[in-house]
Amino acid sequence: MTCSLIISTYNRPDALAVCLESVRNLAVYPDEVIVGDDGSTEETRMVVERFQKDFPVTLKYIWQPDQGFRLAMIRNKCIAAAVGDYVIQIDGDIFLHPM
Repeated sequence: MTCSLIISTYNRPDALAVCLESVRNLAVYPDEVIVGDDGSTEETRMVVERFQKDFPVTLKYIWQPDQGFRLAMIRNKCIAAAVGDYVIQIDGDIFLHPM
């Protein structure tokens, strides 16, 4: 069984960086990580690109224009892009425990 981890975010690149670092420190990795961005500025994309260079699993980035709060829409786009048998969704300000 495979697992996709979806991380939703909006204009909190600092928190997203902490979240992605916590994923990097997990004892067991998901098969892929998808960052779903609900219209953040360019800074968030740059954080994801920095992590993509040496992330331990595939790290995808899906962005949509900022047209108000559309969290459900970006999550649905991420689910459509996911390849895992299971999907786990968290917010971009979550720090995951390594175990």
